[in-house]
Amino acid sequence: MNTTRKSLLAMALAMTAAGADAQSIPKSGSLALHTAYKGSGDVHQVTDARLYWVGTWLGISYNGAGGGLFHANPVTCAGYLDLVNGVGPSKGVCTFADGADKVHGEWTGNTVANAPYEGSGKFIGGTGKFAGITGGWSFKCVPVNFNAGQWTCDQKVDYRLP
Repeated sequence: MNTTRKSLLAMALAMTAAGADAQSIPKSGSLALHTAYKGSGDVHQVTDARLYWVGTWLGISYNGAGGGLFHANPVTCAGYLDLVNGVGPSKGVCTFADGADKVHGEWTGNTVANAPYEGSGKFIGGTGKFAGITGGWSFKCVPVNFNAGQWTCDQKVDYRLP
């Protein structure tokens, strides 16, 4: 029985320490994220050459370090594409989650249908441990299946906390 109590106490202390580590993050840093996205939305054919796409991308991010901020957490993005002959600007917003805490940002890029996609984003706010965050991210996405809205993206994140 004494061994059982010691084991339970050790587990409780380990869980408490893990929770404390999650709250104590560096005030600034850089990290690499890898995200798989599935997009869905509406296509509006404006002319033979021009179309608008408006929709959302749902994804799961993995921290390149194998753990830490945003590891195995959801990302939700909404935006639009304005394509003329398959090329054009895109813009939107994203929310990155890390447990219950979130970071919100705005992004822009230039789209070429069925080709790698690059752009950048700027953090505009956060909740919980991310309150007051500044910084942003750059990204490069590659279509896995363009017509099905499936993408993989590599992001470089730079942040600063108050």
